[in-house]
Amino acid sequence: MMLKNCLGMMLVLLGPATLVGCRPESGHAAPIPRAQAEKDAQEPAEAGDENAKPATDPLHLHVDAEAQEEMGLEFEPLETASVSPVIAAWGVVEADPSRSFTVRASTAGFLRAEEGEWPGFGAVIPDHARLAEVEARLSPLEQATLTGQRVEAEGLVAEIEAELAAARASADAKKRLNADQRMVSDRSVEEAEAKVKSSEAKLSAARHKTELLRQTPSGAQSAVRLDVRADRGGQVVEVLASPGEVVESGQALLRVARFDAVLVRVDVPVGESWRPSSQAPRVWPVGNEDRVVIAAPLSLAPQAGGRTAGESWLLTAPNEGGSLRPGAPVAAHLPQDAEPVEGVSIPRGAIVRYGGRTWVFIRGEEEAFERREVALQSPLPSGWLATEGVSAGEVVVVSGAQMLLSEQLKAQIEAEEEASE
Repeated sequence: MMLKNCLGMMLVLLGPATLVGCRPESGHAAPIPRAQAEKDAQEPAEAGDENAKPATDPLHLHVDAEAQEEMGLEFEPLETASVSPVIAAWGVVEADPSRSFTVRASTAGFLRAEEGEWPGFGAVIPDHARLAEVEARLSPLEQATLTGQRVEAEGLVAEIEAELAAARASADAKKRLNADQRMVSDRSVEEAEAKVKSSEAKLSAARHKTELLRQTPSGAQSAVRLDVRADRGGQVVEVLASPGEVVESGQALLRVARFDAVLVRVDVPVGESWRPSSQAPRVWPVGNEDRVVIAAPLSLAPQAGGRTAGESWLLTAPNEGGSLRPGAPVAAHLPQDAEPVEGVSIPRGAIVRYGGRTWVFIRGEEEAFERREVALQSPLPSGWLATEGVSAGEVVVVSGAQMLLSEQLKAQIEAEEEASE
C-alpha cells in the first residue's frame, strides 16, 4: 500500500517524465533522480542481503581486440551437419589373434643372449629381429651318431669319385672308337656321357653333405647355436623365458602383439537389432569423447553379449598411438538406415566443460562473447553434432575457449566479492 501511495504522489507532483524510482523512508515517498537510480542499479547489494546477486552477467564477457590477440583466440562459423539415427551401445576392446604371435625356441638347449639384448615386458621389437641364441648340447650317443655319419659321408665321396673317374675314362675311349671308323655306336657314346653326368651330380651332393657334417661340433663340450628371431615386430606383452634357462624345442619364449588396430566387441541393447548401414560405426573410449574413431564392422560375435544377453558385433578400429588395450571399455554409436538427424557441427576445440555441463563461446559483436550451453547429440569425426542451443552461421571460439571461461569465472568471483562487502 505504501508503494502504491508513493507512486501516486510522484505521478501527481513530478509527472512521469522525471519518475525513475523511489525509496520508502519513514512512511514518506521521495523522488529519485535518473542518474542516481542508474548509479544505485550498478552498485552491489548490501552485505547481509541473502538475495543479493552480482551485477556482472555470468554468461557474457567483453574482451578487447588486443586481449583477444594475446589469448590467441581463433574463430570459425558453425556449419550444418547431419547423421543417421544411431543405436547407443557399450563394448570392450578384445585381443585380436591376427595381430599377435609367439616367439618360440628353435631347438632344445640353453637360451643365450648378450646382456641387455633380451627384450622385457613392454619392449618394442622390429620385424625379423634377432633376439637370442639357443645353445644345444649333444649327448655322447648323438655325438657318436654324427661321427659315424661323417665317416660314412666321406667314404661315399671317395666311392663316387672313383666311379666318376672310371665313367670319364670309359666315355673318352668310346668317343675315340666312335670317331675311328665307327667301331662304337653313337648310342654307346651317349650312354657313357650320361653316366658321367650322373656321377658328377652324386659327387656334388655327397660333398655338400660331408661339408655340413664337418661343420657340426664333435667334441663333448662343443655346442650348436641356433638364432631365435621374431618374424614380425610389435610390443612384448608377455615374457615366458629368460636367458640362461633350459628350453625345449618349440617352447614359447615371448608373446608379441601389435596395437595399431584393435578388435572391439559391442553389445547391442536387448530388444534391438543392428545391421551394417551405409555409414560406419563410431567408437570412443568411455570418458574420453574427444577420441572418436571410425570403425568397420566385421561380423556378428560368436556368442551373445554377456552383460546384456543381446546381439553382439565385432568391429575393427584404428588405434593411433596404441593406447587402447584389451579390456578397455568403449562406447559406440551404430548408425541405422533412416531419416538423418539435422543439426550443427561443433568443432571439438570449441567445447568446454564446466559444472557438469557442456558450453561453447559465441562471438557476438567485435568484443562481446556469450557462453552458451549446448547438448551434444552425436559424435562426429571432427567434433559433435548439436541440435539445440546454437545455429548455423554463428561464430564460435575454437581456440582459447578455456581461457575465456577462466576470465569469465574470475570476473564473476570478483563481482561476488564486491557484492559481499
